[in-house]
Amino acid sequence: MKTLLFYFIILISLGQVAFSQNAITGKVTDENLQPVPSASVAITNTTTGTYTDFDGVFTINASPGDVLEISYLGFLKTTVTVTSKNNYLITLKEDTAKLDEIVIVGYGSKKKSSITGAVSSVQSKELTQAPTSTATELLAGRIPGLITKQTTGVPGADATAINIRGFGNALILVDGLQTPMDRIDPNDIETISVLKDGAAAVYGSRAGNGVVLITTKRGKVGKPKISFHTSTSFQQPTQSRNTVDSWDYATLVRESDLNGGGSLDDTYTQEDVENFRAGNNPNYVNQDWDAAVFKNWTPMMQHNLSVRGGTENAKYFTSIGLLDQESAFRSGDLNFSRYNARSNVDVQINEKLSIGVDISYRRENRESPGTDLSSIYQALKTAQPVYSAFLPDQNRAAFSGFGTRSPYAATQKKFAGFDEIISERLIGKFELKYKFDFGLSAKAIFNYETLNDSEKSLRKSYNVYSYDYDTDSYTDLGIQNSRSSISETYRKRIQMYPLLALEYNKKVGNHSFDALALVETIDFSNDEIQASRFDLVSTDIPYLSSGSQDTQENNSNARESGRKSYVGRLNYNYKDKYYLEATMRADATGEKFSPDSRWGYFPSVSGSWRISEENFLEDFSAINNLKLRLSYSQTGLDNVGDFRYLTGYNILDSVYLIDSGAGQIIRSNGLPNPGVTWLDNTLYNIGVDGNFWNGKLSFEFDVFYRLTEGIFGTNQRDVPSTFGGNLPQENINSRDDRGFDLVLNHRNRIGSDFSYSVSANVGWARQKWVKFSETEFTDPDDIRLRKREGNYTNRNIGYLSDGLFMTQADIDALTFDQDGNGNTTLVPGDIRYIDLNKDGVLDDRDRDDIGYGATPDISYGLNLSATYKNFSIAALFQGASLFSTEIGGGARGAFNNGSIPYDYQYKYSWRPDYDNPGTNINPDVRLPRITETGTSNNNSKSSDFWLLDGTYLRLKSINLNYSLNKDLIKRLGFSSFDIYASASNLFSFNKFGIYKDTFDPEGPANQDGNNYPIMKTLTLGLKVTL
Repeated sequence: MKTLLFYFIILISLGQVAFSQNAITGKVTDENLQPVPSASVAITNTTTGTYTDFDGVFTINASPGDVLEISYLGFLKTTVTVTSKNNYLITLKEDTAKLDEIVIVGYGSKKKSSITGAVSSVQSKELTQAPTSTATELLAGRIPGLITKQTTGVPGADATAINIRGFGNALILVDGLQTPMDRIDPNDIETISVLKDGAAAVYGSRAGNGVVLITTKRGKVGKPKISFHTSTSFQQPTQSRNTVDSWDYATLVRESDLNGGGSLDDTYTQEDVENFRAGNNPNYVNQDWDAAVFKNWTPMMQHNLSVRGGTENAKYFTSIGLLDQESAFRSGDLNFSRYNARSNVDVQINEKLSIGVDISYRRENRESPGTDLSSIYQALKTAQPVYSAFLPDQNRAAFSGFGTRSPYAATQKKFAGFDEIISERLIGKFELKYKFDFGLSAKAIFNYETLNDSEKSLRKSYNVYSYDYDTDSYTDLGIQNSRSSISETYRKRIQMYPLLALEYNKKVGNHSFDALALVETIDFSNDEIQASRFDLVSTDIPYLSSGSQDTQENNSNARESGRKSYVGRLNYNYKDKYYLEATMRADATGEKFSPDSRWGYFPSVSGSWRISEENFLEDFSAINNLKLRLSYSQTGLDNVGDFRYLTGYNILDSVYLIDSGAGQIIRSNGLPNPGVTWLDNTLYNIGVDGNFWNGKLSFEFDVFYRLTEGIFGTNQRDVPSTFGGNLPQENINSRDDRGFDLVLNHRNRIGSDFSYSVSANVGWARQKWVKFSETEFTDPDDIRLRKREGNYTNRNIGYLSDGLFMTQADIDALTFDQDGNGNTTLVPGDIRYIDLNKDGVLDDRDRDDIGYGATPDISYGLNLSATYKNFSIAALFQGASLFSTEIGGGARGAFNNGSIPYDYQYKYSWRPDYDNPGTNINPDVRLPRITETGTSNNNSKSSDFWLLDGTYLRLKSINLNYSLNKDLIKRLGFSSFDIYASASNLFSFNKFGIYKDTFDPEGPANQDGNNYPIMKTLTLGLKVTL
């Protein structure tokens, strides 16, 4: 009986155990019912847990009453209490506050809530809304304090500069490797982080201007996802060079002859003007040379195919991409294409050992005519509309009215020859990581990069002709490029980046410690060889062998450099409330500084206080995060040139004739500076972050001050000007920067179908000279105008204008001597200036601050997005202010160096009455009189007359997207299917006034019509994921 009772008790106990440890299954999805793989599912207050599989499904043994905690990055944690049910459907809500968002920082990553520095980031989804040819355009308007300025739209080389807080060009790192930002496919980018304060100090002597960290995509746990992104774009200049028609051109030539003291009929008669206007005589043409050279729209195509997925033990991301971009030239002979491939693989060998292998390849092909872009635009500027761009014989180059220039022929390979550049870049990265049992891990990384460039240049000679339709005859007006030539250049660059690191993580109660120690080196080598020959037997054979051996030339050069660094970082966190970070970096650069001063030491310390976690705010449920940040750092800049500490020599191409032989000329570079060193930057930053109502409203605000010491200058104070040698540059000057960054975000969901977000950012920064080695000024006006020390760096000094002299009576009534000759050289239509000091004479002392420099002091952006059911729209506005643009060259003075007048010059110039040349007949006059040379001493003075306020606001991009219905795409076998239309650089608002239709505010600092234009882009695209 006792035995039966014993077995009965055992049976009941086993039953209870079986009942209390049910196998619970479930599925975790997002709010769109899409599965969430790799979500953590754990029983609270236990060590029991698991992860969801590819389909978001999990299985775990749990008892009724147990609480399951489900979490995944980017979603709010949720809990489910186990009941008698055996299956659960769990929906995770998006973490709109994004406090657990992972942000990439120097040599690692952190939760956004734990960041102690000024770090801004952009995610991949935002980066591919509007396709671009280069990744440099992606950040414009998205990051507070980040200044971007795109000065041209040349295919594959948009020249966009990345400037953080006005400091200068930032350090760009792609997966830890210093890489130009335009050499990566935007589709491969996962995140971009911008380090603006002490967060950048971990990069030491390269981080003085801030750091941009680009992280490429990696594999994720889940089924393989095959994604295809394709787009077709059409591009057009944002502004066009609108020059005058032939009859207006002839009219202005007549007036310039008259204004110069000649006769109206010296060059063209009124009959000629009317013949040009009538257009019925083939010898009186009206040629728009820009229309002849440029197409209305030019195509660009991009394609990218990627595969992403993996298991807990092996994850992978692989992609291939193609970009094909044509230029705006009608000839079709300026093009850029890019082919790229990437494979990032992570393998977990066992619980302790993991490896990563990354390989990327990029090939760029650049084709262009043998005439450089600057020469093409110089030819366009002087191409007279009275000559046809096309001759009956299309194999002859058409004369354009100036020298032997023929703009259309200059853009064609068949006339001018060609430049072909092929660049191939291969990067391999191997990473080995081992985790020890006590929170310590070791990591070894080896990066290897090789870049191979091959360039071939063929220059052809061609004759330029005019044509007479009456006699059906050609006139040879000369030859362009007197000698044919062929040259080939080969370059090879190798960089090696080995890195060893130790990381330690430990949590003791409420205290958390993280430590990093690493050593890295950078070895760089570059070799180049070049050969050329002239007077080719035939330009149809583009090889060196076709040139004469008697004219052959060759050259070569090589460069090596190296860097060694030690880095230490310590992080401390108490209760996720108080954070402290300290870093120290030691850098040594081989070729820049003498052995006695190669090492530099760059410390930083930063801390943050999450005020929202204090007890006195626990009743304020609306506050998700309120954090105060402080940082101090010292960084450097070692881009100071090589071997300044040694005496250097240049071997010149020219020779001396000594007796009967030729002697090579060797010239000294001047005195060396053994004490040359890097620029030192000391940066202070105070920031406040706020996040309210679960992310509906958030902000980040930073104030900073930076002191830069050791800027190069010539010691003019201590060394007399009579010193008989070239003084070396010394680290003797200093300047400081101050400013702020602010970003405001608002996002909300209304109902289940509509959501929207608004993000506005602004940054202001200004720079001043603290110390500048210069002549000691004693004159008050010299101090005001010339002294740099104590003044802002972005000053623009010039005369203040006061309109135009409309008549001779205006000149006679002038109360001061404006031209230094009793006003005898002034004529109606000249610019009138202000005698600022009222001393009766216009001279240098009357100059004043008239504007700013070329770099904006203020940058701003506005991001708008909305989603309704399957439709979404996103718009990005970007702009800048407190900078100036100058109108120069032919854009200032018609006929300057033979330039053709713009239409605004015809419409707004002072125009003479033919019967009374001293009287203006143009009621819309805004510009000076037009002269034969396009300039005069009076009208060419640097003044506010030609200086424009560069302030602008541009619709940088807009994207309209439609996602196919999920049920439909599921039946078709897709997981997503999106169709979109986008536009970039669509329009801008600016203060250019009469110049706004001709010049773009983001163009060069001196607007003279001599640059390839910035392009607007219209795109149709498709994104599909299997």
